Amino acid sequence: MSRLALGIDIGGTKVAAVLLNREGVVLGRARGPVAAQGNGAGLGSIFRVVDTVLQGHLEARRSLVGIGAGAPGSIDWRGGVLNGAANLTWQHLPLAAALSERYGVPALLDNDVNVAAWGERCFGAGTGAPAGEGPRGLPVGAPAGVPGLPEENVVFLTAGTGIGAGLIEAGRIVRGRGGAGEIGHIPLFPDGPPCRCGMIGCLEARASGPALARAGQGAAAAGETPGLLALAGGDPQEVTAPLVIRAAVEGDAGAARLLDQEGYYLALAVLIAGRLLDPARVVLGGGLAEAGTPLFQAVWTNLARLRPRGPAPSSYVVPASLGPDAGAIGGAALIFYPEPGFLEAGLIAPA
Repeated sequence: MSRLALGIDIGGTKVAAVLLNREGVVLGRARGPVAAQGNGAGLGSIFRVVDTVLQGHLEARRSLVGIGAGAPGSIDWRGGVLNGAANLTWQHLPLAAALSERYGVPALLDNDVNVAAWGERCFGAGTGAPAGEGPRGLPVGAPAGVPGLPEENVVFLTAGTGIGAGLIEAGRIVRGRGGAGEIGHIPLFPDGPPCRCGMIGCLEARASGPALARAGQGAAAAGETPGLLALAGGDPQEVTAPLVIRAAVEGDAGAARLLDQEGYYLALAVLIAGRLLDPARVVLGGGLAEAGTPLFQAVWTNLARLRPRGPAPSSYVVPASLGPDAGAIGGAALIFYPEPGFLEAGLIAPA
């Protein structure tokens, strides 16, 4: 059997895992609830999901060459330790060492957005396939530096509960001291709402999924979006971000204004990323991006308005292609095609 890697995506409420071969084919997957209370319970919830995947492919244990994981919060990627996260009570959890000891293979850990970015670069929309062709239109999954394969400079923007970015420059994840990519917490709006990070007017406080839902709730309560209010069953508090986008598509003028405003905010995020790294591609994913064409048209329209002399926005801002598997696939990609930092730190041998 060919070599296999296991990828794990840890969130505030769930654990997902995939079993992957070197070509990026998912051979098995599982998911389950995360135990947020305490390190021991947290490890147990992760082990249960990994065990479920491996029990469905008993031969995989002999072919497993490594495990890669992504988790939210403060990560010591060199030590493989999750220091802490807002929605988890885990503290200084040595996750990589625990996985390696239990399953007998090397294990790597990084921030969840970084890991998803690496997955899109190796097996998804960051592979260098021309826009308009499927991201698998070219061979994928080759090591960094192979011409015509994974892009060397990619930004993965995630727009959902929060706004974040995984930054890849010259084939390397940009981490800074640990907080690089938190573009959602740039205070762009002096009179904006308070952000959960403690600052005022952050991009995330205006552009996240919950922020779009709140804007929709306010508009519905004010009688500005009758179609949206009808979709919410007449209760403004039942308005969600997906309902705002649906109402816009169905012709509600007030909801259409909110969707255009969301496109403007995300276009700002794209431009910030572009000015910082000048990437070949900006891959947009996360819960909001699942709305598909309506959201992307709003982003592209606003980018063309903000940057009228630039290239066609649809040529460099592209949808993520790995969907909810992006984080877990990215973890496995770290094993087959390790990010250089892990190699230099001696955490894994070259593939």
